[in-house]
This record gives sequence, C-alpha cells and structure tokens, in this order.
Amino acid sequence: MSRPWRINETISTEFSCDGKHRFYLKCVWNNEIPGIIYVMLNPSTTDNISCDDTVEKIIEFSIQQGYGSTEIINLFSLIDPNSDNLRSGNNLVLPENRKMIESVIKDASGSNKQIVLAWGGKGYFFNANAFVFKLINDFGIRPYCLGTLKYNQPIHPVEKD
Repeated sequence: MSRPWRINETISTEFSCDGKHRFYLKCVWNNEIPGIIYVMLNPSTTDNISCDDTVEKIIEFSIQQGYGSTEIINLFSLIDPNSDNLRSGNNLVLPENRKMIESVIKDASGSNKQIVLAWGGKGYFFNANAFVFKLINDFGIRPYCLGTLKYNQPIHPVEKD
C-alpha cells in the first residue's frame, strides 16, 4: 500500500540511473526543527511520487517524537519489497550506496540529528551491517534503535508492532 506525498512534505531522493537502486530518501515537513536519520535494510516502493507503509510509519513516529524531517539510508540499495531477494550474490552493497551511507553518517556527526538503526534481522546478510557499525564508531556517534531482535540486530519499524 502507498499514499501520495502530502503537500507539506518536501521530498529529496537519489536513485541509480536505471532506477533499480535508491541510495537516499529525505522527507521534510518542518525545516525549523531537527531531523532524524534511519538506517534500514533496503528500499521498498517509496519514490518521488508515493510513500509506502514503512516510510509512512517512520514519518508518523518521527512527527510524534518532535522531528521535522526523516532521512533514510539503507544497507542495501536494491529496490525490492521482498528482502529475501537480497541473498542473491549480485545484490552486494554498491560503492555509490556506501558513499551515501558514509556521507549521511559523517554529516550527522557534526549536527544534532539522531541516527536510528532499524534494519531488522537481515542486516547481517553479507556482513553489510559491519560497515555502518564501523562508521558510527569512527565518528563517535551513539545510535538508537527501536528495540533489538535475536543476536542484537536492531528491530525494523514493521517488526515493532
């Protein structure tokens, strides 16, 4: 399920040339207050036109917590509603995605934005989560999560309910 973006939401995205990968998503509804960053597993169907259920849930939670924007980066950039498809060897982390992850986390280290780790139980695929853990350690960031799963993986917003 998806919904169109609301009139008060300003959307910024970065996609691969072929449209199969999304490296970055930002939704701003209030420029006057700080934003929050979520590190998720992989993009589903949210694009410049519409917002999927997961992103809608993140936006609503962020508004309730008093944030003015949400940025989303992902361990894997492949757009696929079925995260089990990430097990395929040709879905390794793309260099462009790593650069985006590093850029967003580095920028967060010099701001008052919080980072929420929220990739769920599959973040260990190809050890993709290790890169993020190293970055947050290198930049001295104390991340948050919505809870943890087995093996201390950060819970995904959809798994939270």
